[in-house]
Amino acid sequence: MPNEIEELFTFYDLKKNRLYPLELTALFYFKFIYIHPFIVGNRQTARLLISKYTAFDLL
Repeated sequence: MPNEIEELFTFYDLKKNRLYPLELTALFYFKFIYIHPFIVGNRQTARLLISKYTAFDLL
């Protein structure tokens, strides 16, 4: 799982200037939910990451 998380953030860094912020947020959320191994807390953790990494891009 650590490799997948690292790839997710690499994806984010590569795409953050090429995609619309809303599109990037949706893809980030989908990819995180797909690789995150826990049933409980997936949505909350994903929302936290989205707010941390994409909130300023949406302003």
